[in-house]
Amino acid sequence: MDVPVSLTPSSFGEDSWSTKKIDTPSTVTDHTWSGTAQCPGHAPNLPCTINIKSATSQTIATRTITPLVQTGPTQHVVGSNMCQWYDSDYYHPMASVGMGTCNNAMVSSQTYNYGPSTCVVDHYLDNHGCPNDLIVTSQWATVWPWARNPTVIRQLNAKPRFTYDPSNGGKCWDYSDCFCSGCGYEFKTDQSKGWGFTGYGYFYNNRWTSFPKPLAQMSGTERAQQCKQQFDNMGFNCPASRINLICFRAGGYPKQKCSNWCHAQDPTTAVYSPPQSYVTMTSYYGPWGSRGMYPKYTSTEAKCTFEKTSTTTIVGLVSI
Repeated sequence: MDVPVSLTPSSFGEDSWSTKKIDTPSTVTDHTWSGTAQCPGHAPNLPCTINIKSATSQTIATRTITPLVQTGPTQHVVGSNMCQWYDSDYYHPMASVGMGTCNNAMVSSQTYNYGPSTCVVDHYLDNHGCPNDLIVTSQWATVWPWARNPTVIRQLNAKPRFTYDPSNGGKCWDYSDCFCSGCGYEFKTDQSKGWGFTGYGYFYNNRWTSFPKPLAQMSGTERAQQCKQQFDNMGFNCPASRINLICFRAGGYPKQKCSNWCHAQDPTTAVYSPPQSYVTMTSYYGPWGSRGMYPKYTSTEAKCTFEKTSTTTIVGLVSI
């Protein structure tokens, strides 16, 4: 319910209504100028003075700017370094020499950018950007006794550990770790049972079975058929249509070569210098299957030198 209230001057401590105590505000004139200024040429680091005048040629404002500021050239030198890490777990030791940050945090993700963040020294990559490391069965044998089998050594030792697959944007399969999966069953490397599974074939009940061709060269149907054959052998009832043959993916690969990255920094001034000597990358893995010390790397680094010039352009002034 609204109750009417009468206001009088006394309500505000005054004797009468008056406008004498009200100060009239001063007049404020608002001006806006717009237009364009033609600064001399396109050469960098030249000043440009802008004068704003009224209709009576009175100068209202003057500003001097440098519309094109160029800094440099500045010399840059980037060196490579050894990066050692475990790709998701201790059964995937890796190492590489490259430029950028060494991403070696053990993260459970096959898409994490493991290894050198910028590039890898050319010598340590294949034509597709995958590591060109070779399998060393004696390293596997420290945790997997089946890798000591003479047939396994003949079939696997010194074969490429990684293979490129162009599907889905490109990936690098790690042939040291593959498995069959379907209908709730799995067949994979199992230390306690003496089983071994790779991208080239598998070891089961003291017998090595080679795939007719490496995993990356097989179709999906061919891969499923290989697993179907082994599932039948193990007494697992599962149709081939529900079976997959899967390999572990090397996180962060494929990577670009450092020579390509270097030349992209400045096509005119960039110079890429490869290392003066190379190493066998598998010799710099951490212990296979367990945490331990990394071997130390002391070889000469690769180097990229280039010049960079930065340019800042002023295209407009909001207010002056």
